[in-house]
Amino acid sequence: LLSSVESAGIAARVINTPTAFIEDADGNVAPGTIERINDQMAELVSKHPGKLYGLATVDAFSGDASARELTRAVKELGLRGVFVESGKRDLLLGAKETRPTLAAAASLGVPVFVHPLTDPQLHKRFSRTGRVGVRLARATINNAALISMLEGGTFEELPNLKVVVTTLAMGGVLLAGGFGDGSR
Repeated sequence: LLSSVESAGIAARVINTPTAFIEDADGNVAPGTIERINDQMAELVSKHPGKLYGLATVDAFSGDASARELTRAVKELGLRGVFVESGKRDLLLGAKETRPTLAAAASLGVPVFVHPLTDPQLHKRFSRTGRVGVRLARATINNAALISMLEGGTFEELPNLKVVVTTLAMGGVLLAGGFGDGSR
């Protein structure tokens, strides 16, 4: 990891662990796993100040427990933001289950990095078109999460919320801005 920073000629890297990498087949994470990951992330970052910056891992869909862990990870461990999945099962970021985590991020002043996950049904359908189709499946969920937050009033409720989405969400940004819907 550190050699990639040096060989690429960049100043530092932001690192994280998606919950999708640690969930079981039913989408659950073993108790204590997220806390251990955040502890280890903070330890790794502290060994390489200025070269590595860590994001907290939380299951944004677990309500108040996620908000508490995010607060601990930022205030006690010094992590610089949070990395969350754009959806889980039938829920999208912005759902009421995610509001405590989003509110904690807004209150702490840290950015929320939204990870575009692969929806199994869309993946199956879109992968028939090749690599671009697989990316489109991931983009669709990321777009849906962004639109869920915009249309669900998340940003009105949490005006200090800072959200970072990948360019895969560009379609959602354009649609939210009125491009292509006939309103402008």
